[in-house]
Amino acid sequence: MAHGSEYTGRRLRPSGTTILLFASACALAALCALALYLLERMLGRRDRAAWLTLGVQLLLSSWVLVPAVLGEPWFSVAITITVLSAFRELSRALAGVLRGAARQVARAAAFLLFFMCALALIRTRAEGARHIYFLFGAVELNDSFAFIVGRSLGRRPVFPQLSPNKTLEGLLAGLCAAAGTGALLVFFEPQWSRAACALIGLALGVAGTGADLLASWWKRRAAIKDFSTTLPGHGGVLDAYDSFLLAAPLWYVVLLVFAA
Repeated sequence: MAHGSEYTGRRLRPSGTTILLFASACALAALCALALYLLERMLGRRDRAAWLTLGVQLLLSSWVLVPAVLGEPWFSVAITITVLSAFRELSRALAGVLRGAARQVARAAAFLLFFMCALALIRTRAEGARHIYFLFGAVELNDSFAFIVGRSLGRRPVFPQLSPNKTLEGLLAGLCAAAGTGALLVFFEPQWSRAACALIGLALGVAGTGADLLASWWKRRAAIKDFSTTLPGHGGVLDAYDSFLLAAPLWYVVLLVFAA
């Protein structure tokens, strides 16, 4: 291929895009850190918990993004371990707490299965690594900016019963970040318009927020705060990756539509 990381069977042949993908991921991480630093300077206080949460989030993203570039079998192993860990947390948290818990766990397992299949199918595409990076960029920036702005400047809760920490200010900041990330997609997909790319980023941000609210609904019904306490600042594996439960299948559908 003229550009991109070529997927050839079970091994990935690195190209110039591989370096660009890593550089883009580092740039996005630096952007989140800069936004948090500037907000701290503006507010005149240091938020250690926010830095810890951001650091763990970057490590969790690397758990999927690095294998996405390395190719098979690394990527399949990474997402399989992620989904099995999330399902284990989910079944432990809901079993015996909810009426009809088995049915709820089965429904949640279906979302996890869709998530895993969508990521696997995206990765098998010709530019799969690049598309995985874009998905994570849009969703993680949506989450990061919603968290940073909401924690520092948020005043108006938008879902007080379901997710009291979500504010209008954070929600708007996150969606703007996702749309901005989408607009950058035009540099990799010049045949798409910038407006379409921005709308795709916005749609992924909305899907990520919706999946996060869905996970919050499960937790509220089970009367728990987090699915687990494994990860500092996040809770469990499912708490960290819940935004992708709807965003990953949506992104795969978008790719199929544009390819057609």
